Amino acid sequence: MKSINFSDLGYKLIPKLVFNRYTLDFALVGSDKIDIECDGVQHEIIEGIPVIEDVERDEYLRNNGWKILRFPNHRVLSNRHDVVKQIMGSIKNQVN
Repeated sequence: MKSINFSDLGYKLIPKLVFNRYTLDFALVGSDKIDIECDGVQHEIIEGIPVIEDVERDEYLRNNGWKILRFPNHRVLSNRHDVVKQIMGSIKNQVN
């Protein structure tokens, strides 16, 4: 897989960005703000109910202008191409 230069797309990729009381795994900051979360098992939905801390966190970030993309760690490791494709699709949707 070739590398992506997000600055060519008008974005800066910032790992572990602290936004107020939350640390984002990866932030893409440009014309829009995108929070990319790589979730371990502690974030898994149990019996159809998402982890309440994630729900509250996502709501707070959305209310402050962030778009959130969440990916389970196993998907990032096993299907990296599709994860990147989804991130790029999100950027293209923001740019168009």
